[in-house]
Amino acid sequence: MVRPFLKIYRLLLFPLYPFLRPYMEERRKKGKEDFIRFGERFGYPSIDRPKNKVIWMHGASVGESAAMLELIDYILAQDKDLNIMVTTGTVTSARLLETRLPKGVLHQFLPLDHPICTKRFISYWKPEAAIFFESEFWPCIINDIADAKIPLMLLNGRMSDESAKRWALPVFKIAFKEMISQFSLVVAQSAAYAQVFKSLGADNVVEGIQMKNLAQKLPVDTTILSTISDSTAKRTVFVAASTFEQEDKHIAEILPAIKEKIPNLLAIIAPRDASRGGHIKFIFDEKGLNTSVRSMGELIQPDTDAYIADTMGELGLWYSVASVVFVGGSLENRGGQNFLEPMRFGRPVIVGPHLQDFAETAENATKDNAVMKLAGFDALKPAVISLLTDEAAAKKLGASGEAFVTKQNEGIKQVFDMIAPYIGMQKTAQPAPPATPEPPAQQKATPPAPKQTAPQEPTPTAPAQQKAAPPATPAPQPAPTPPEPPAPQKATPPTPQKTVLSATQQAALQQALRPPQQQPTPPKKKS
Repeated sequence: MVRPFLKIYRLLLFPLYPFLRPYMEERRKKGKEDFIRFGERFGYPSIDRPKNKVIWMHGASVGESAAMLELIDYILAQDKDLNIMVTTGTVTSARLLETRLPKGVLHQFLPLDHPICTKRFISYWKPEAAIFFESEFWPCIINDIADAKIPLMLLNGRMSDESAKRWALPVFKIAFKEMISQFSLVVAQSAAYAQVFKSLGADNVVEGIQMKNLAQKLPVDTTILSTISDSTAKRTVFVAASTFEQEDKHIAEILPAIKEKIPNLLAIIAPRDASRGGHIKFIFDEKGLNTSVRSMGELIQPDTDAYIADTMGELGLWYSVASVVFVGGSLENRGGQNFLEPMRFGRPVIVGPHLQDFAETAENATKDNAVMKLAGFDALKPAVISLLTDEAAAKKLGASGEAFVTKQNEGIKQVFDMIAPYIGMQKTAQPAPPATPEPPAQQKATPPAPKQTAPQEPTPTAPAQQKAAPPATPAPQPAPTPPEPPAPQKATPPTPQKTVLSATQQAALQQALRPPQQQPTPPKKKS
């Protein structure tokens, strides 16, 4: 397909290559780029490419990166010989994934969206398929993926109202249609988002599910948890997670009144922006509350009223000791944060009315009585007191929430079946529907009714069927009809070795990143 916008965009970017280095150096000084792995942003690899098939997944933010993990586990359960490479754009998300990616899954930083960087990246990694999450549209990357004839998918697709209006303008709509047309599949978060993509020219859109609903239970450092549990053993713990400024101020305002009802109360505030810890301490100190700050090395003392948990990647700790959890970004109009995370710990969860980013999930959770949804700020104090003083109600809400997220996790199979044909695998061998047609056939048969339990037996054997299902990659048993065999010949892939660049490679890299050495300012290739 002719891609005039993408080709012109690439041409215009070529002269800007010499300016990328000083710009990125400035970001590196501010801690926004990884000092050691800096070259990855220019498309230079820091680890060896495994010899067999590589599937590339990209998620820009922390939330998107976490949403990948469940899908990665599911894919690897179908074919352990497969290699998955995950890219992220921020240092924060890279650090999160460092401890959570399954063994053998590779990680690289996403290259800058410049034709020299993206070409270098794709030429080296040669992925069999690429999967982007949520709303990642990088023109150069999309163009190079299309040039290499690599299947490209968008999962958990969504678009804000502001972005949709901008892309709908005549001058931008043509460009967006050209980009979205390069995606082999667009799986939207909901019917509403699917309609947005279709209105902007996408013709390969299906309604999917909210991938963040499938995220794994947050990790917990058991050693630290033991210490925290000792400190909170005799306390009733109220956790306010992913909060914003107005929510912090309101909690500081109502905390003294809640403590009158529950004298042993400890409030743990885990703000959305960890850098706000000192500011939040000031807010609580002004109310005469005894406050400790985690980033300053302070501990929870018997007289601590509020503990400011201003660190990254530790929410699992606070949910583990919580009696009740409020999830922020929902009283202050920020679109909401992931309220399913504390549900996985069986905790009763409170949210505000502003949950645009989780609209469909929030509606379903409210219908299932799995979350307590408030009308506004004034309802928070009575809601917290109610749940902290009524153990039966709190336990019931927590159990409903846990059942809700368990049901959500079943959707991972649906997502896998959507992408399986594009990554050279087969759909899972045990779809739910076959269970329905079987009963009528058995009702006509003579065997007694108890034998209807027999169809349950395939469930334990399903993993074996699933292992045989993916014929596209080297598998222990060849499948009868391999659909797309771009598979490597070796059944046992070498374990990818993480090799930090040597001194020689670093020197070469530095040389390559200096003002271009005969870089092709006007590319000679015509498409």
